Amino acid sequence: MHKGSLTMSSGDPSTPPCKVLIRSKKVLHLFTIGGAGNKVTLLENCATTLQTLAPDGSVTYVHVSGVGIVKCDLTNPSTISEPKAFLENSQGVQMLDLSPSAKYILTWERYYADKCPRNLKVWESTGKFLASFTQKNISREGWPYLQWTFDERFAFLLASTQVRVYKAADIQSCDGSEPRFVQKVQVPCSALSLPRHSKEMAYYCTVFSPKTKDKPATTSIYEYRNDKMECKAAKSLFQAEECVTHWSPTGTACLLSLQTAVDATGQSYYGSSLLWLWNTVNNDIMAVPLPQEGPVHAVEWVPNPDKPPSFVAVAGRM
Repeated sequence: MHKGSLTMSSGDPSTPPCKVLIRSKKVLHLFTIGGAGNKVTLLENCATTLQTLAPDGSVTYVHVSGVGIVKCDLTNPSTISEPKAFLENSQGVQMLDLSPSAKYILTWERYYADKCPRNLKVWESTGKFLASFTQKNISREGWPYLQWTFDERFAFLLASTQVRVYKAADIQSCDGSEPRFVQKVQVPCSALSLPRHSKEMAYYCTVFSPKTKDKPATTSIYEYRNDKMECKAAKSLFQAEECVTHWSPTGTACLLSLQTAVDATGQSYYGSSLLWLWNTVNNDIMAVPLPQEGPVHAVEWVPNPDKPPSFVAVAGRM
């Protein structure tokens, strides 16, 4: 079962009611909570495998087995009796993502040298196929492998040994082929993250490079400005196998949640974890002082962008 909150009600009549989207393997329901309340069945008797929701809650894209990616309008919901593919030849899609304003759709399907050599695809929200890249292998921790800047002027592509920057105009005009990148940074990486909002109107990204036999893992923060990628901060991490970036609502700071599969001290069955903080004031990556030792279970920024960035961390042994 999959749940997603679309809009929240504060009790004010002018505030839209809370809506919840619930998906099981064969049914997709939209519930309205509060007031009269109702339930709309968007899809029924359909084997669904994945979905993603537009940031404003207006539409959801669902993969229906044997059909492909189906678009469901949530502003005027109704039952789709015979679902039709919104994206052409999308039956094999296994991963799905949207750009910050849902103007672009990203899909990934299994690589086949003969029939699907460029299997990472970019689509317009109209359903038009725009561009494609070759991405043979992916991990769920590294997804999405192509991410857009907050204003959707540029897209950053995560490759195995580099991060490439593309202009939106070039992606829109390449007619389904692979566009030419305008900049790249040579760095082995397994995770890339861009903020979906920015108060400074600056283009930042974090890059996580896994450890090798000779070098420890590294987290680096880059700024893309004037067609150049500049490293603003970097941190060598001797005990880190995975890194998840949590950007602040203003895009001016981020939390780096680091994880190892095995705790070298033997105190935790679930491995060890660390939490680091970076901000644009000092361009330094510093450890977050936690009240007690133990794994970091969850972190979350306070969502109000008009106040100084602040966050909550849940950590410690339970």
